[in-house]
Amino acid sequence: MQNRNSDDTLITLHLHINREQIGYLRHILEGYDGMAILSTVNATRGMVKIILPRSRYAEFIPLLEAISPDLIEPNLLLAH
Repeated sequence: MQNRNSDDTLITLHLHINREQIGYLRHILEGYDGMAILSTVNATRGMVKIILPRSRYAEFIPLLEAISPDLIEPNLLLAH
């Protein structure tokens, strides 16, 4: 069995975004080679799954924070 570096472990994030922005997020992530993989869980509801290496997490979070205003559907902010 190979000894794996902790940076090789994967992190899975589940996000609820504006369904019309799924393609936009996919396009942004494709521009960062090897950063993350986006899978659509439920396109109608805007549910996506992002898988990324732990070694890219510190780079990914500021990117997500920077584009998050574009991803959030206004009425999601009002939901309880």
